[in-house]
Amino acid sequence: MVLSKNNQKIVDTLRDKQLTYLIKPFEKMVEFDKLGKIRVHKMTWKVIMREVYDKYLTRADLENLIISYLVNFGIEVAKKKRIDPRKSKERVKSHREHKKALGYTQLSVLVSKDDLECLKRFKKHRGMTHQEVFKFMIKQLPVKI
Repeated sequence: MVLSKNNQKIVDTLRDKQLTYLIKPFEKMVEFDKLGKIRVHKMTWKVIMREVYDKYLTRADLENLIISYLVNFGIEVAKKKRIDPRKSKERVKSHREHKKALGYTQLSVLVSKDDLECLKRFKKHRGMTHQEVFKFMIKQLPVKI
C-alpha cells in the first residue's frame, strides 16, 4: 500500500520516536479509511498532523494520541513484549560466581580522563585486554618486600 506524504510523515515520526509497534495498526487504519470500511473525519487527520509536526511532542503524547484513535476505530494494538531484565541479571550473576570460584576478584578503579586515554592507546598498540595490561604493569613493578 502506498501512503500519502502526510501519512508517511506520521510513520516516519513513529519510527523516530521508537513506536514501531504502532506502524502496522496505523497503516491498517489508513487502508480501512481508503476502502470505506471506516470514516476518519478530516478534522481528525488535522489534529494528528498538528501533533506530529509539533516539535515539542513527547513520545508518550504521540503514543496516547495514536492509540486513542486506533481504539476509537476498533483497531487492535498489541504492545511490544518487554524482556524481563532479571534473566540477564541472573546470567551475569552466575558468570561472576563462576569467575569468583576460579579465584578471580573484581576491582573498581577511578582513572582520570587523560590516564584512561593513555591506557586505551597502550591497549590498542599492544593488542591486549585490560586484564593483560594489568598483569603487564604488575610485572614491571620493582620487587621490594
